[in-house]
Amino acid sequence: MARTRKTSPEEYPEAVRELLQRIDQRMATLKLNDKTAAQMAGVGVDWIRDIRRRGHVPKADKLAALANVLGVPTSYLLDAVNVQPSQAQLQPMLTLSTIHVMGDVQAGVWREAVQWAPVDWFTITVPADSRFPGVERFGLLVRGDSMDKVYPDGTIVIVVRYSDIGRGPFPGERVVVMRRSATGSEFEATLKEYLRDARGRHLFWPRSNDPDYQQPLIVEGTDIVTDRRFPEQIEAKPSAGEEVTVSALVLGSYKPETPIYPG
Repeated sequence: MARTRKTSPEEYPEAVRELLQRIDQRMATLKLNDKTAAQMAGVGVDWIRDIRRRGHVPKADKLAALANVLGVPTSYLLDAVNVQPSQAQLQPMLTLSTIHVMGDVQAGVWREAVQWAPVDWFTITVPADSRFPGVERFGLLVRGDSMDKVYPDGTIVIVVRYSDIGRGPFPGERVVVMRRSATGSEFEATLKEYLRDARGRHLFWPRSNDPDYQQPLIVEGTDIVTDRRFPEQIEAKPSAGEEVTVSALVLGSYKPETPIYPG
């Protein structure tokens, strides 16, 4: 029985060679291989490899799925092989951006606020967020279990400073909260969900499966402030009670498969 001769890349149509070049450039930038990119796109683990083997023009819907993974417009891949997209594929794609993970925050007991030295910062790629254009976003590594229903230990929360967005917290938002330590010279931070009760008090609730974390931190209405400087060098303001600072709003989160613990 005669064996089918394998087509070499030089014999592929020019459009397929151009397509593979564009795919390879983006995968190199994102440090992806054929199998991982195809799995993320949901097109089958051997899909990109099959294009390399056969030199065929793939279907538009699968190219659109891969374009989303590679962070490029659908047209960037479709144009290479002159495939006409459907109306659904012409919808705006998910835009990605890079942010710095700058410190950690305790989800549980109060803990000294920690911002890492810049040399210890690292970056992650996350979807762009149109809610606060031009406002700096950064990441904080969650430690502890008091918010494990939504942010398990090792999650990275993506936050913005309240003063940068020109307002204070709204009920239902998840926030980074700070208070002066017992010595008055340092600040402690924690991560909680913010609510108000009928008496106007500020309630900072854990969201945990741990029975030790089922009660809120309660702050009277006159004792709460917001401040842009997070998490260091917050100017203490005299108060008859304990001063609590709501520093940052959680916009979203990223959960790596393996927790990241620098140092």
